[in-house]
Amino acid sequence: MRKRVVRQKLIKKHLKRKPGLPPGSLIRQNDNSQAESRLSYFLYNQESIEEKHIHSLSELPKKTKEKLFWMNVVGLNDIELLRDIGKIFNLHPLLLEDIINTDQRPKFDDFENRISLMLRLYDSENNEMSIEGEQITLVMGEGFVISFLEKPTDIFEPVFERLRKTSSGVRSHRADYLLYVLADLIIDHYFVFIENLGVRIEDLEDSLFTESNESNLEKIHSMKTELLSFRRYVFPLREAISQIQRSNSTLIEPETQRFWTDAYDHVIRIIDLLENYRELNTSLRDIYLSGLSIKMNRIMQLLTIISTIFIPLTFIVGVYGMNFHNMPELEWRYGYYMIWCLMSLIVIGMLLFFKRKKWL
Repeated sequence: MRKRVVRQKLIKKHLKRKPGLPPGSLIRQNDNSQAESRLSYFLYNQESIEEKHIHSLSELPKKTKEKLFWMNVVGLNDIELLRDIGKIFNLHPLLLEDIINTDQRPKFDDFENRISLMLRLYDSENNEMSIEGEQITLVMGEGFVISFLEKPTDIFEPVFERLRKTSSGVRSHRADYLLYVLADLIIDHYFVFIENLGVRIEDLEDSLFTESNESNLEKIHSMKTELLSFRRYVFPLREAISQIQRSNSTLIEPETQRFWTDAYDHVIRIIDLLENYRELNTSLRDIYLSGLSIKMNRIMQLLTIISTIFIPLTFIVGVYGMNFHNMPELEWRYGYYMIWCLMSLIVIGMLLFFKRKKWL
């Protein structure tokens, strides 16, 4: 049922697209985003930093070569605002279109004097993650970085804290290093999610060994859906990071490439863990089916033992229920009690035999 609801949501999301529109058309695809966009920026170098929340683009400071500029945009419903940001920072229309359409797979694009990296952020604080996740787009140009988020989140708070410290290494590097720091922070959140997922799988495995019920089967299918969704966005991320490593863009310094190599290794580790958990989730279904089979075998064994015990008893009762006249036992004073004793001995003897065979 849950898988069907998720599938219907994804279909509705894609059906909002209108065919025949020219490339670069800015059409809002997701109505769940924040209604009003929030803007904030950092303007800094090694010696000083300026941090401010603004209400319009007219409050943006003048960019200088001496300072690095980072603007954080939260909420993607204001199309005119995004179009104005594109004009101010000379962003390609296709890039703006990808920012608006929040169902993009992770990818890296090089627009000569602008590069972009699209990633997916999952809620790793809760035990159950959002199936679709949240798209985060990072755009970098000479001396600036812009981050576009669908909704408010504290994902970048550790970077904010690092920038506020004078001794921070982030403030002594160029924009390409800030781009790496933001991307690496999102990738690190994948490890948190993967660890939570591992705990959930272990708990479910323990539950399956104690009891196999329909609720556990539903959890297995739900986890399978989450794993497939996560896999859909993690595998393209490997290719996106690899493209950054192979990029000849002048915006990325050679010494920063070493950090992207480390990020690529992290993605590979995440993929390995993901594949392991997918195999483990598949084995959970086998464990569930085995548990059902064992449970059914125990029930059949119990019913068979009961039937086996009652077969001789039914035979004895059937014989003395025929009401023939020439049956001496019927006239015996202790015949009734002897039949009960005989049937009791048969039951006790059969139970001892089954116990000795370890069938009980």
